[in-house]
Amino acid sequence: MKTAVTIALAALAAALLAGCATFPVQEAYASTDSLRIEIAPAAHGEREARLSGGPLLGAVLSGEAVPDRAGGWEVSLIGMKWFNNWPNGWTEATFVADGSFDLLPSQGGFAIRVKDAPEIDAPSAARIRYFSDYYGGTEALEQLTRRWNRIEAYAGFLQSRHDSSWFGDRRRVRRFLFPELYGYDQPPEPGHASVLADSIRWNTDYTKKEFPENLRPLRDSGTMLRDYEESPELWALAVRWDTLWTAGMKTRVFHAVKR
Repeated sequence: MKTAVTIALAALAAALLAGCATFPVQEAYASTDSLRIEIAPAAHGEREARLSGGPLLGAVLSGEAVPDRAGGWEVSLIGMKWFNNWPNGWTEATFVADGSFDLLPSQGGFAIRVKDAPEIDAPSAARIRYFSDYYGGTEALEQLTRRWNRIEAYAGFLQSRHDSSWFGDRRRVRRFLFPELYGYDQPPEPGHASVLADSIRWNTDYTKKEFPENLRPLRDSGTMLRDYEESPELWALAVRWDTLWTAGMKTRVFHAVKR
């Protein structure tokens, strides 16, 4: 049953997200940090909703909106569209997502009250360009799913060590994750153990000291570096996601920019 529900949600999310480029906006609300909530006109008794900008980086969340009696909206999320590029390629994907919140009149504007904390469940479709090669269908989806699973593991570890603001300092993040490339905060021990992978000699003693066992092979093989260099914004989204919905939304005030 769970598999059937996931497939149904993925299909619905794909259908909604396919129309993002031509999304008809009837009402829109924006915060000072450019997070934007847009509501489409009613069609067949339903209204589409879209969230984008600001802390969502390259993500566009989509779902359904129902007007309430107080002049606000009840929003249920069902999917996320993602795009990011890097010097040698790009990734375009849709994810199944879920969660809900109310957009309520508050303090001369509108505020979000989270009901079910939104979650990014899993990729449902993907396209990838890597140099001159293009991947789609099952192959791209499997590649992105594996990467997303790894990024979730990285994010969980970083959240256990640092607050979400730590990730905002890219120099500090790089020095912690990859000191072999970006410099050590403290000089490494002379004669430390190392392994060569992807033309980089990784300090395996540093890996053992700073990283949990499940992430050590990923760092020492260069996989973690490739994940970071090719999808840094997806890392940032994963690291900040929980804080965005548990704390960040409580302080945001939205103002109607189209009604």
